[in-house]
Amino acid sequence: MGDTRPAGHARPAKHPGRAERPGQGGRPGQAEHARRAGHTRQAADIARGDRRALGWVALIAVWFFWGTTYDAIRVGVRDMPPLLFAGTRYLAAALILLPVAARGRAAAPGRVAAPGRAAGERRFTLVNWRSAVIIGGLMLFGGNGLLTVGEQTVPAGVAALLVATVPLWLVAMDAVVSRRMIRLAVAAGLVLGLTGIVVLVHPTASQRLNTGSVALVLLGSACWAAGSLYSRTAPAPSQPFLATSMQMLAGALVIFAAATVTGEWADLHIAHLSGNTLLALLWLILPGSVVGLTAYIYALRALPTASVSTYAFVNPIVAVLIAWPLLGERPTVQTAVAGAIIVASVALILHAGARH
Repeated sequence: MGDTRPAGHARPAKHPGRAERPGQGGRPGQAEHARRAGHTRQAADIARGDRRALGWVALIAVWFFWGTTYDAIRVGVRDMPPLLFAGTRYLAAALILLPVAARGRAAAPGRVAAPGRAAGERRFTLVNWRSAVIIGGLMLFGGNGLLTVGEQTVPAGVAALLVATVPLWLVAMDAVVSRRMIRLAVAAGLVLGLTGIVVLVHPTASQRLNTGSVALVLLGSACWAAGSLYSRTAPAPSQPFLATSMQMLAGALVIFAAATVTGEWADLHIAHLSGNTLLALLWLILPGSVVGLTAYIYALRALPTASVSTYAFVNPIVAVLIAWPLLGERPTVQTAVAGAIIVASVALILHAGARH
């Protein structure tokens, strides 16, 4: 083949037949640049693979730790007032996370911040605290506080299945707020989920649930969904741990205020708290809140959202399986059937959302 270099630049090789070293022929350093680019791509692929693998480890931790929280709550409310129990959990978790999060890095330069969030914003502004109070009030007091009150009489596995309806509430509320028609597959998931709830709470000879407590847990699920929707556009620091820590602290204060109004402080007898209650509280603070939250945020960054969303129907399964040996809550056929229906409805809704 002839020389492809422009005229006036042709130069015979010093050693015919020998491949020229980088910089001697063709573009200067072309082979070396290609080799380095190949190594860079290979290192990037390995890093992505490692990140994805760690993401799945984090998601499995979320499946397990968040699934066990329902069982720990059931243990804790046996001899500690429920709102004080929930408030103590989130106050302690916030005091652990907030100092660390306040020193953390904000969103990386060039990264688009979420609506309502200024990239790089890390200050404890009044508007950010207002958002934290609203989100903490809806999600932690409304969602988890009412759940804790309800679990005084509702079995842990049943409570977890009721909370698994959060995606149903999210879809319904989002349709109302956005004024958009619900797609057919999502509507089918909603109907299926409501059917599962009816099957779960229907009184039978083997299972009779406290109607008021069931209503509280369902109301708490609706509050959690409302807080989740509001948090999408609420002004908040771009650093996720800082925003969540602020919400935990604000939510804990709202829960303590509610406990004061309901007179729970008079029912608190610290000397009478059992070791199991203290262990349950410690479990909820560390694995349930600090570790679980850290793993959840990492999983969101490393895995597709649809994969992370699976916690919504894996957590109830974990709660039911652990409640059997730990609490003696043997699942009934009614619970198993209702659970399968609810989990299927959540899977259908999440799948339809992922395709959309």
